[in-house]
Amino acid sequence: MLLGGGSQEKWEEVRKLLQIIKIPVVSSLRGIGIINDKNYNGWIGHTGLPWANKILYEADTVLVLGSRLDIRQTGSETFVLDKKNIIHVDIDENELENCRIKNTIKINSSVVNFLELINLKAYTQDIDTWKKDIEEIKKSYTLQDDSGKDIGINPSEILKSVDKFTNDKMTYIATGVGSHQHWAARYINFDNKSKMLFTSAGHGTMGYSLPTALGLKCCRKDSLIICIDGDGSFQINIQELALIDELKLNIKILIMDNSRLGIVSQFQNITFGDDPTTGTFKNPNFVEIAKAYKIDGYYMENFDEEIVEKWLNNERASLLHVKIKHDAPLSPMLLGGQKLNEMWYYE
Repeated sequence: MLLGGGSQEKWEEVRKLLQIIKIPVVSSLRGIGIINDKNYNGWIGHTGLPWANKILYEADTVLVLGSRLDIRQTGSETFVLDKKNIIHVDIDENELENCRIKNTIKINSSVVNFLELINLKAYTQDIDTWKKDIEEIKKSYTLQDDSGKDIGINPSEILKSVDKFTNDKMTYIATGVGSHQHWAARYINFDNKSKMLFTSAGHGTMGYSLPTALGLKCCRKDSLIICIDGDGSFQINIQELALIDELKLNIKILIMDNSRLGIVSQFQNITFGDDPTTGTFKNPNFVEIAKAYKIDGYYMENFDEEIVEKWLNNERASLLHVKIKHDAPLSPMLLGGQKLNEMWYYE
């Protein structure tokens, strides 16, 4: 099963269904958090988890609930998917009619209505062999985001630490757009019961994170609200720090500063062999900027979990400025001309 953003509205009902039928599940970026158990195998697509892409590539039959099947999900080489049994449930008739994959069974329905109409309780097919294959696939495919050689902190290091310290309270995490957005989805263990992701996904809306976090705190006053942003995306809406101070909102802001527009720089290097306009920036001292807005600030050049814990436990709004390795890649990625099982690796 492939879960998309259209499954989020009634995610609890979707989760109940999956507990009954116990089939392997992947999601799109917008479907993260709907399910989080041994049957969930990660999210797919352009910057998805390589093993999840391989699992989708190898599946014989896929039930798609509320996910687009466009280039972000499938890559440009979709002919390999045309021979599969794909049942595509989507509320948007245009998505069904203009699907890039041929021979899909099209069901124009909301996920909610679809779940009310079907009965999969009698599902008995033995798929133990397929599940064993999936476990082998997951062992064979790895992430490579920490392979940068420059001085600084690895992306996974800081994000796994954030994940570790946010397991005892309902947490809402908003991201901006850039490498940090995809690293956060890769290294934080999202589960809608305890930790939810808010992202503009493929819309690529830089500056989305801070005002979204602000709105979340107004709606969920007793929850932990974290804004994870990159040094480029953060500066699109940096003025919202004034409103955070004015409303006395205890929001936690993490700036993952690699002094570049990382994902754009990476694309330019892959395509042109150079990135003169996006590769290197001299950023301001974000801690001093935070203080100017009466927000507490912390800086980390070398990884220190005590600073992460202090930042998260601060009773006031606080910002943590982290120096990420300048050359830390977003790796692997699914590029044009590649099938789902052929992601580009940094090395």
